[in-house]
Amino acid sequence: MSYLQYWKLGYAPFSSNSAFFTGGSVEEAIARVCFLVKSQRRMGVLVGPSSVGKTLLLKHLRKPIATAAAVNRPKIVYQSLLGLNPSEFFASLSRTIGEGLTSNAHANGSEDHREKSAWNQLKDALVAATAFSTQVVLLLDDISFAKEPMLGGIHQIMEASQTVTCVLGVCSESVDELPLNLRERCQLRVDLPAWDLGQTADYFDFVLSKAKGRPGIFEAQAITRIHELSDGLPQRLNRLAELALVAGASKRIPRITSELADQVFDEFSLIPAAYAESSAR
Repeated sequence: MSYLQYWKLGYAPFSSNSAFFTGGSVEEAIARVCFLVKSQRRMGVLVGPSSVGKTLLLKHLRKPIATAAAVNRPKIVYQSLLGLNPSEFFASLSRTIGEGLTSNAHANGSEDHREKSAWNQLKDALVAATAFSTQVVLLLDDISFAKEPMLGGIHQIMEASQTVTCVLGVCSESVDELPLNLRERCQLRVDLPAWDLGQTADYFDFVLSKAKGRPGIFEAQAITRIHELSDGLPQRLNRLAELALVAGASKRIPRITSELADQVFDEFSLIPAAYAESSAR
């Protein structure tokens, strides 16, 4: 019997594919980004510690931004910069903004040639968007892991078009390392802090009800302990809560206790490397 069957859950409530929670500080962050877009400001930064959920939020923003945008049908693009070089970055954006524009980013020739070709295509797409008064919203993730040429590429984009609004997802630890030309462009800082206990409790109620879970699967003390052990960071919290559900099902206990949360944390306190890398976004 799977742990989902044991707890009578419709799906894994603490997975990345579960319903998106918009309470508390998350709701405030969404409202601030939507204000940035609606007022057609040029650049903002979404700042938060590792594991707080910046990537999930940036991906979720497409719908609320489309509703809040000052113009009809804005071009909204989510793009992670992790592992990209400038030619790949420019080519990816030109394909999305240009709606099917064929890219030469992987054509024969030197990297400088591919970068120049991809940039020219992106610039053409931006010029077309400007001509049709189309607002372009770039949700750029993993800025903390981007190399210097990529950050220069963002500056090029902002110089090339006045209809682009850019939101940069940046780890709190590295926000001061952004180049001066980007920091000077920033018109709004949107903080995404770790959750307080009330927000964590609301989150448990939300995801468990969405998954058709019965009330009381987690004792109140267990939720408090999971919040403390995860430092209020949603990705760590999700990991610990899911492991507690698995352990509770294997032990066939009626509900998750704070003692079980401690046991799970002691056994799995070293976060696997692959998980740590994805959580750093």
